[in-house]
Amino acid sequence: AAAYTRVASAVERHGGRVDRPTEGATLAAFGLGTVAGNEVEHAIRAAMELAADGESRPTGCPRLAVGVAQGQVLPASGASPFPLSGRPVAQARELARAAAAGDVAAAADVASQISARFAVTALADAPVGAHRVVALPATEAGPRGRFFTGRRAELAMLLTLAERVSAT
Repeated sequence: AAAYTRVASAVERHGGRVDRPTEGATLAAFGLGTVAGNEVEHAIRAAMELAADGESRPTGCPRLAVGVAQGQVLPASGASPFPLSGRPVAQARELARAAAAGDVAAAADVASQISARFAVTALADAPVGAHRVVALPATEAGPRGRFFTGRRAELAMLLTLAERVSAT
């Protein structure tokens, strides 16, 4: 119960929703209902918090292995999305099983998307393309703003607009 409460608290603090625990695992989803474009970053931040060993882990709560995948999922119904099904759910479970306790394993597309904001390394003996999310970059010490994670098209348009304005 303490482990589930800890998972639910961290996930909800980062904007996600949590399903009930099953088979020693708990599924969390980000971007259900509303999409901001930076759900992957929120999921990774929650995962890093959950995998961390330290003061945030209550006595008696095990170190967690976390898997992060992204993509379209199929909700159970309009009233309650859980249980979810789809490729990302199975992929996240497989990644969590391949990760060691205290590790965050990310799918290749997730690792590619977050590599500018987080330190990632290849995860040996894991699903093809899996990466271990090691840490936040050292430059993360300052206050966080809203970044363009997953919003490259919008950022490109803004940069083009800025160049045109400065040229006139």
